[in-house]
Amino acid sequence: VWNVLTHRTMKMQNLLVCGNTAVMEYTEDVTHAGTGGSTYGEIAGSGKEFTIHGCGIMVFDEEGIKELRVYSNALFHMLALSQGLQPAGH
Repeated sequence: VWNVLTHRTMKMQNLLVCGNTAVMEYTEDVTHAGTGGSTYGEIAGSGKEFTIHGCGIMVFDEEGIKELRVYSNALFHMLALSQGLQPAGH
């Protein structure tokens, strides 16, 4: 992902912590710079900027993050941009 998405700036929108679990809602401004593989095949880089909307769920133990699950719309933006489409909201 680091060579596919460049010029990354993440902003935390919300953070909720309960016990050993934290949920973070974020946006991340990126440039779709490179080609990368996905479950949909290779996605060609478009050179376009877009904003990812996502959330991360982290479960902690005494050593740090024990489990991390990340959900976002990044893949769908990259698919649209690689086909010359502009994702909704832009």
